[in-house]
Amino acid sequence: MQKEQETANVRARVFVSKQIVFEVGSLSACRIPIPLTALCGDLLDCLLAICSAKPEYLRPEDAARHITLLSELRQFVVRGYARHPAPIKVEEMPIDGLGCAIYDWIRSYLYDDDAYPLLSSYALDSARFLAAHAEGHYAVDPQPWSIKQLLDLPDGGSRALHFLDERKFKKEFTERMGTLTVIAKVPASCNVIGDKEVEVMAAGTDFVFGIKRCHLSSGVYDAQETHLFCNEADSPVFDIGREFRFQGEVLVKGRGAFRHWSPPEQEIAANLVSHPRDWGTEVNGVGMSLPARWITHVLEYDREHDDNPPKAIPVPAWQTEI
Repeated sequence: MQKEQETANVRARVFVSKQIVFEVGSLSACRIPIPLTALCGDLLDCLLAICSAKPEYLRPEDAARHITLLSELRQFVVRGYARHPAPIKVEEMPIDGLGCAIYDWIRSYLYDDDAYPLLSSYALDSARFLAAHAEGHYAVDPQPWSIKQLLDLPDGGSRALHFLDERKFKKEFTERMGTLTVIAKVPASCNVIGDKEVEVMAAGTDFVFGIKRCHLSSGVYDAQETHLFCNEADSPVFDIGREFRFQGEVLVKGRGAFRHWSPPEQEIAANLVSHPRDWGTEVNGVGMSLPARWITHVLEYDREHDDNPPKAIPVPAWQTEI
């Protein structure tokens, strides 16, 4: 009798879980796992092939952007690489130097005053896409799922792209990027809701958004300051690009061109009864986390003539065919 009770106790502790694992199958561009002695070009060829293969977790519009930027990364020239002091293209470097190459590549956009204001953020997202495949990726939303790593990494070995998660790099990127004002559009089958799930902006609504931080960093008060929420009814079950968002505010009071791009202040304020604010007379807004794919333009200001209306510069068109 005692033995039967012990057996029952053991059975009570048993549970069953499910996890979805995506891994690269037979692709001519890939030799899996890829050794660290291989060239970066081999890894990039594999990633480009993955983008073209339309995996379930990658939106087509994100795939087109990654193909464009990773193709540019292939041709990026690194100067002063420790093992190769002469200039060398990324595609010709061994994979163990990939971290240095991507660090320089992202910063080349970040510190280029003539580059499109969001280009460094797009490059950063492509770098994180690369890292998720090279080193493996694990997520829990909406259920546990993962991507099997492409690289032949030794157990306990250091990650080539560990700098992407370092506080120093996040701080540098956030401070250099600064604040931006963008125009966004609520896509079809999507909307923005306020408290009690009341719709604030329907599909097709254009609005102005002030970016405070990129998706790399998060503030301790983000949850308290977020009062509007973006619903994406057509969102795929698994989405590696889900984290590519910007924390900031929907601008509800402004001057000149802002006024017809922003939803009326009363329309938003009416849905924030549990979070009353003093709107005042300055440009102000309501906290929200904005999906990067909703952004249509960046507003560029004339620093020498403050009275001139800002220019709306469209986001790059990623024309790559998938």
